[in-house]
Amino acid sequence: MSTDSPTTLADGVLETAGDKHVVRFQRHLAHPIERVWAALTEPSRLGDWLAGDSSDIELRVGGRVHLAGHDDGIESTVLALDPPHLIEYGWKTKTWDGGTIRWEVSEQDGGSRLRLTHRMPEIDLTADREIMKRMGLDPDTFPPIPRTLAGWHTMLDRLERTLEGGDQLPDDHWKTLFDQYADAGAGR
Repeated sequence: MSTDSPTTLADGVLETAGDKHVVRFQRHLAHPIERVWAALTEPSRLGDWLAGDSSDIELRVGGRVHLAGHDDGIESTVLALDPPHLIEYGWKTKTWDGGTIRWEVSEQDGGSRLRLTHRMPEIDLTADREIMKRMGLDPDTFPPIPRTLAGWHTMLDRLERTLEGGDQLPDDHWKTLFDQYADAGAGR
C-alpha cells in the first residue's frame, strides 16, 4: 500500500493511503512515564480526560476495553501491551469501527514523550452521518478527518491539563482546533 506524503497540521500529522488514514500526535509531557501510564490505563484516571466514568481497561492482550464517554461507548480489546511503554486497542463501538489506537510512552528530557497513533479504516460516511446526528451536530459542517484531528488534539490537551492539575479547557477549544485543521485542508 503506497502512502501519500504526510501532512503536518497544527499539532497532528495526517498520513493518507488511498481511503485509509493514520493520525499521529507526539507530545512532551513534564511527568514521569509511570504517571502518564496511569493516566492512560487506570479507570479512575481515564474518566478525567478521555473516557468518562465507569471506564475500564483490562491490562492483558485480549483484555476488555470499555470507554464509556464516546458515542455509545468504546467496546474492544487490548491488541498489544508492554507496560508502562505501550498499549494498543481497538477503537470500536457497537455501531462503528474506528480502527486502532496505539499509545507509546518513553523517557524524554526529564519527563515523557507520548506518541498517539490512530489507524483509521476507510470512513463509512453513512455511519458517520448517523453518529453526527446522534451527537446533535450537522454532518456537513464537521467532516470526519478534521473532526478526528481536533478531537485527539483536544483529548491530549485535556490529558496535559489533568496531569498538571489545571482547569478545564474553554468551551470553544475543540471548535477552534477543528477550524484550524479544516482550514489547513485536512481530509481533502
